Amino acid sequence: GDPPMLELIPLVRENMPDYVTATWLKKMSFMTAKFVVNKAAEDGLIDLNMMNAVLSLYTSSGSIDRAVEFHQLEFDRHSAVPNAYSDRLVLQMYLKNNRLSRALAFKKKVEENGRSLDLKAYGSLIEYCSRRMQLGSAILLLRECIYVHDAPPNEASLSNLRLICRQEGLVENVGLTDLIGVDPTGKYLIGINGARWDITNVVRSIFQSG
Repeated sequence: GDPPMLELIPLVRENMPDYVTATWLKKMSFMTAKFVVNKAAEDGLIDLNMMNAVLSLYTSSGSIDRAVEFHQLEFDRHSAVPNAYSDRLVLQMYLKNNRLSRALAFKKKVEENGRSLDLKAYGSLIEYCSRRMQLGSAILLLRECIYVHDAPPNEASLSNLRLICRQEGLVENVGLTDLIGVDPTGKYLIGINGARWDITNVVRSIFQSG
């Protein structure tokens, strides 16, 4: 059987390198995760929560191909069907590494398998596009999200989209208020002829002039 913890801990301590690097830690994390999954499979204890925990490790490690392989192959090998959280982990990994085209291709594959992205995943896509001034893509994704979920993502994901539309004077043109309602933060003032000023900038100007 497996060695008891009182024997295992000294062995691990004695085999630790003098200087621990990030690469070594990642390698050990992957080895540990692989051991845990295989052991759980042998004991019939593997479940979706465990698979997602290991997938989270892979997606946060910076190894895109390793994470995608785990999502595509290991879930199937252990008869575990990815859920919305599984898909979101992979999608957000792509966005974190500035791989929008691969993120969209992954989204298409998820949909072909009969699943949909959840609200948080749509929010990540919309926020990514908004931060890069890709207004058209952000609006299309927002409309699709509302069509799929009958609701938009959370406000934090939409703040940059609201900002761009205000700055470019496109709030009415794109029907933003009809899609997601008025800005709940109330960050801007409306003056004569519909002119808008950010309250933060107004307050800053007052204090500077004083």
